[in-house]
Amino acid sequence: MDPAQTTIAPKRLGMLVVTVVMAHWLALGDWSPTPEATVKSVAAIPRPEQTTQLRTLGHPPATSQRTMEAAAARANSPDATPDHSEPEGSIKNRGIPPEQENKFATKNKSSKPNTSANKPTEPDDKPAASLVIASLTAPPTPASPTEVTPAHQPTPATPPAESVPIATPGSVTLRYDVTAQRKSLNVQADATLELQVAPPRYNARMTLKAWLAGSRIQTSRGTLEPNLGFVPERFGDQNRSKPEQAAHFDRTRQPPAVRFSANAPDAELLPGTQDRLSVLLQLAALLEGRARQTPSKPVVAGDLFRIHTAGTDGAEWWAFKVLEQTTINLPAGATDALHLRRDPTHAYDNQVELWMAPAMHHLPVRIWWQQANGDVVDQRLTALTHP
Repeated sequence: MDPAQTTIAPKRLGMLVVTVVMAHWLALGDWSPTPEATVKSVAAIPRPEQTTQLRTLGHPPATSQRTMEAAAARANSPDATPDHSEPEGSIKNRGIPPEQENKFATKNKSSKPNTSANKPTEPDDKPAASLVIASLTAPPTPASPTEVTPAHQPTPATPPAESVPIATPGSVTLRYDVTAQRKSLNVQADATLELQVAPPRYNARMTLKAWLAGSRIQTSRGTLEPNLGFVPERFGDQNRSKPEQAAHFDRTRQPPAVRFSANAPDAELLPGTQDRLSVLLQLAALLEGRARQTPSKPVVAGDLFRIHTAGTDGAEWWAFKVLEQTTINLPAGATDALHLRRDPTHAYDNQVELWMAPAMHHLPVRIWWQQANGDVVDQRLTALTHP
């Protein structure tokens, strides 16, 4: 083979490859992904009328020579009608998300000339994204007045918490025998109320256990304030093996609020708001403070103590009415006690009766409550001990 031909052959082969590639490019055009596919993958699916108009900025659709000639022919035709399609660079051809389109269209409406008086008006459809946002930002359905403190709640009958004498108890443990009537069956159980005080903090725990029925545990923790008594920060309620539900007393908010793990609406948090466990201790502190600091004005039948009380799904006013001073027989022995009652305020509420012993810092020596379905739980003191 001639050495000269060996040198020339690779050059001819390279030119042949370039020629073939150019021929394919001219025949098939750009094979990169279309702008429509790019927009659809990174933004919400456009409305039907926008599907063929969305383009990414800087990538106008390729226009063939044949298309340009056809457009020129239509423009020069005597029967041609004005072309009202969106020009290149318009809002719909810039890849603007659908939820911003109406805003830009409104902004440019005054500056854009009206090319045809007979052009039909496009419907002002709200984008799907706007509907979703509206549903998320809509105010929640208000709870019934019996579950959350209503705005028109009257002023408590008792004086403000700051002016009521309060004497909080120290650390103590109370044990109870429990008799429960559930669906016409008598159930025996036991309960323990533990209060641990390490000023300025407290921890309280009520545990009720029944054989073969599991247990129910309520907890309350917070601080002790000289003028307010018990100031709860968290209340927990766990019934048997179910997950615990809790209420959080958030005083960092403005206004302060009680937040619930059960996704219930927030409740108003007042300076004297209690939970369903601390309310028993707060009532004892109020009665003891009254007996110590104002002995000339003893608590008498008809007196009413109203305490704003939160559960795990709402808050309301609990009103305890003093009924009488009596002596009751308990497993711990005969005890003088002040009898109070809290009547239900709605169809699904509980009735609660308490016997508070003056000789035991007015702590509850008997707790009796009846549920709306008729079930009754009766706790009677067996022992009171101090650490």
